[in-house]
Amino acid sequence: MNKQSSKWTEFALGYVSNVIDIMHTFILKVLLFICPEEQIRDKLVNVLVDELSKRYKEAMDQAQMIFDVERMNLMTLDNKFHRNLSRTQSKSHREQYEVVNGKTKSLMSNTQRTVRYIHDILAAYYAVASKRFVDNICMQATGYCLLTGPRMPLGLFSPQFVADLAEDQLVYIAGENAVLRRRHTQLKKGIQDLETGRKIMM
Repeated sequence: MNKQSSKWTEFALGYVSNVIDIMHTFILKVLLFICPEEQIRDKLVNVLVDELSKRYKEAMDQAQMIFDVERMNLMTLDNKFHRNLSRTQSKSHREQYEVVNGKTKSLMSNTQRTVRYIHDILAAYYAVASKRFVDNICMQATGYCLLTGPRMPLGLFSPQFVADLAEDQLVYIAGENAVLRRRHTQLKKGIQDLETGRKIMM
């Protein structure tokens, strides 16, 4: 079974990686739409990217865990396994007694029959396990971790996220640059001086 499933991890991680890439591109396009000012948007992305990366990694880790579980033990409660095995064994039994060119095939030895039986078990199990693996990658790694679960990346940038930002993060993202801040302070001081002068004149 390990040999048959050797490429599963490559396919699964590639699939999850593609979903992450599409999702990240979508998030960046949404940020471009809601925050057209490039400087602020870039700073916002810098703040978001650490948590987004953690969430993307969780999806990749989930895919790897699903693969590791599938490779551990041959185990299933799926009735399709028994149906597949029964169908395969019936086919093997019929083939054994087929007439080819007017002659029946020679009977298999006990060793050949045992090897064939083990092969049939593995083939029936592989059919069930491969479908289960694909479903689990789709439901858990991409569905739950990336699209619908409580830690889905699309849910990160929310009012709660903004409310939880520290003051220094808010200043970093949307604060004025040093030149504007200095100019703003000068204008405030000028207004105060004018107010003081007006009071003196009255």
